[in-house]
Amino acid sequence: MRRREFISLVGGAAAALPLTALAQQPGKLPLVGVLVSASPPHPFADAFRRGLQKLGYTEGRNIAIDFRYSGGRSDRAGEIATEFVRLGVDVIVAHFTPAVRAAMGATQTIPIVMAPAGAPLQSGFIDSLARPGGNVTGLSGMDAEIGGRRLQLLGDLIPGLSCVAVLASTTATDPFSGPFVENLRLAATRAGLRLEPVLVSGPSEFESAVVAMAKANAQAVIIQGFFDPHRAILNRACDQAPAGPHVGKPGNHGGGRGHLHLGQFPAALRAFCIVRRQDNQGGKTGGFAGGAAHEIPDRVECENGASARSNDLTDIAGAGRRGHRVKRREFITLLGGAAAWPLAAGAQQPERMRKIGALMNFAANDEEGKARVVAFAQALQKLGWTEGRNLRTDTRWAAADDADHYRRYSEELVALAPDVILASASPSVAALQRITRSIPIVFAYVIDPVGAGYVTSMARPGANITGFTSFEYSLSGKWLELLKEIAPNLSRVAVLREPSIASGIGQFAAIQSAASSSGVDLSAIDPRDAGEMERAIAAFASEPNGGVIVTASGSAVTHRELIISLMMRYHLPNVYPFRYYSAIGGLASYGPDSIEYFKLAATYVDRILRGEKPAALPVQAPTKYQLVINLKTAKALGLTIPPTLLARADEVIE
Repeated sequence: MRRREFISLVGGAAAALPLTALAQQPGKLPLVGVLVSASPPHPFADAFRRGLQKLGYTEGRNIAIDFRYSGGRSDRAGEIATEFVRLGVDVIVAHFTPAVRAAMGATQTIPIVMAPAGAPLQSGFIDSLARPGGNVTGLSGMDAEIGGRRLQLLGDLIPGLSCVAVLASTTATDPFSGPFVENLRLAATRAGLRLEPVLVSGPSEFESAVVAMAKANAQAVIIQGFFDPHRAILNRACDQAPAGPHVGKPGNHGGGRGHLHLGQFPAALRAFCIVRRQDNQGGKTGGFAGGAAHEIPDRVECENGASARSNDLTDIAGAGRRGHRVKRREFITLLGGAAAWPLAAGAQQPERMRKIGALMNFAANDEEGKARVVAFAQALQKLGWTEGRNLRTDTRWAAADDADHYRRYSEELVALAPDVILASASPSVAALQRITRSIPIVFAYVIDPVGAGYVTSMARPGANITGFTSFEYSLSGKWLELLKEIAPNLSRVAVLREPSIASGIGQFAAIQSAASSSGVDLSAIDPRDAGEMERAIAAFASEPNGGVIVTASGSAVTHRELIISLMMRYHLPNVYPFRYYSAIGGLASYGPDSIEYFKLAATYVDRILRGEKPAALPVQAPTKYQLVINLKTAKALGLTIPPTLLARADEVIE
């Protein structure tokens, strides 16, 4: 059997793996090394064998499997992974994040299947979910956002729930804990709950963690799956801590309605309901100070008609069917976020439809504007927001020089009561700010938002507006340097600007500052319409050795094709702030990637939809700028671009 074929089938037990591999040696059984981040026995071993059997593999007949257990010790995991490499296994199956990290530390060539790993992208295991890269792929067993579902179910199970603790590892121990806790925090805010994160680096800190939860008056705790191998230790910490928590379940464990320790739960368990324990002396109730004693109901009805009873002995796999019953213990396992999550009542409900407004500074048929909206929508989809499923977007297109459209469209969007509004540039922000001071606004491409009065400061925007800046004014001086490098003989430079906006004046001032040491005669062109623009450029071109800088403005965006045609007609060297000018014939551009910033704007919209406030999201500035040279235009203008400049260019259009 070919090794590639074998690896693909192993992935079928975890996930299909399209890995490139070599043919297997004749007569040799494929060898799988399985590294389990727990102590034996563990249910993963049997589940993995069953999965392979369904794919036609029987251990000892056509496959060899070497199961090793790290017992939750990272040093032992590293030793096992190194041993697998020495044995020459064909593939390593790594159970949970610590095992994946150990396997990656031992080999960069042997295929590694995550089965599963939390947040593999954030942990640096893969390049992307679609294209993992390297030698690692498999299952992302738990999305950080599932925490919101857990909180929802805990709220259903525990009447009057107000405070939930979360026991998680430090980010230095497991990078997944960061997004895990953050998404729980956002979900708790939306649900009106108080979340008390307790971060520990290992089992030695469990006892102090339990005490901290008790002091916080937590009524329930969500425990990160990272601690699966240490359930018994955690349970002992609960026993030893004064008035510590026990995991509650009706039963007969020592009198009355007893208690089930952590160690008695299946390994897949991730969330626990905590109740006060019975004091052996006189039956006095102990537990969290001030916390209510909550028990899981005897019967839990799901929205789809399924139910959970404490005395049912049915198979959990069929639990989603109407009327099918589930043991209550197994139901709690599902609450923990195991693979059979769809049983949860919340998963059966249609997702809430969120509304976004978008006010663009482009005409509806403008290709650049459409590209930005598409990029924004695609970025949102990657973040879990799909148009028509849980999101509705209303977009308005306003030509850059039509103030009446901005006012009217702003009023229309605000009247729709969206959850957040995307404002593409300064004209959009200014118009929206006049209409609403409550609906969150995210701008994607604004110059000097502080100077324009949109935000109080970059670090603390305040109010309802935040977003991403295009560039600082000092960048404008670079355009003059670029123009002089392309055409050293220039003695005159015209700056096409829009003086009615603050950024038009700011950009010109920065260019003036740079011109003082460059020996060029600087002048401004302030056209009010296309006709005035044509006349002003023709007048400037009547004298030799001239070049033009086009600053960032809505008017330049609207008339960019006209501007570039005038540059070609009068043979004027020209420089622009953004790539899309060079893409349609402009000589050179230097500035940020406009499409990328609409993708970034989507991340802020996502965070706001999940409960964060725009006032707390700092305004971000570009960290990278693109230098684009259009060689075809240079040749048409009779210009030779210096080789050093071409070498520095991020893109050369030929």
